[in-house]
Amino acid sequence: MPSSSRRPAAARQRGIPSRGLSSFSPFFLSPSTFPASAQVAFEPSPFFQPRSFKLQSHLKMFFAQLSVFVSALALFSVSNAAALPVRPRATALNVATCTSPSTQFVEHDCNVALLGLGGGIAGAIEFLRVSASSTTAVSGTCRVTATAVDGGTTIDISKGRLEGHGSTNGGFDNLLTACGPSPGSMIIGGGALPSGNIEIAISAP
Repeated sequence: MPSSSRRPAAARQRGIPSRGLSSFSPFFLSPSTFPASAQVAFEPSPFFQPRSFKLQSHLKMFFAQLSVFVSALALFSVSNAAALPVRPRATALNVATCTSPSTQFVEHDCNVALLGLGGGIAGAIEFLRVSASSTTAVSGTCRVTATAVDGGTTIDISKGRLEGHGSTNGGFDNLLTACGPSPGSMIIGGGALPSGNIEIAISAP
């Protein structure tokens, strides 16, 4: 029997080729089968981007925001640092500066002048407290001055610290030992408010 006689009768009547009906399923038709006017260009939707693309976008946004934040923080820090007052550092602690060794005062006069600071700290008085940055007293041939330095605005120092007695923190006795009863100065650690040190100085009246 000829091959055409083996095709289904319905197929022979409609003139469908012998390749079979499945070849004409719409799922197997190529785009060229349809006219150009019926073809639709498919593009990826912006709402359904690949995960890698979304991750890259989020990372770019994160680093951009981080860069802006760091820049603002750096600018704020620099402006604050520029606004801070610069306080000059005084001489190192317990270092005597003898300005005129050839000029000699009476040592007893210098000791009396020391005890006359701030209205007097002799006897049972244990602190020199002055609501000013400097105080001075004179006795005979000698003047003694205590000054708050390194940011201090008032004086609040114990008598023991002020005298020193050989302490590595400095003191009046240390100054006398280094320079004798002659013009000079030394920085004593602490003793100034709200913070800072005390400069003790001997000079002529």
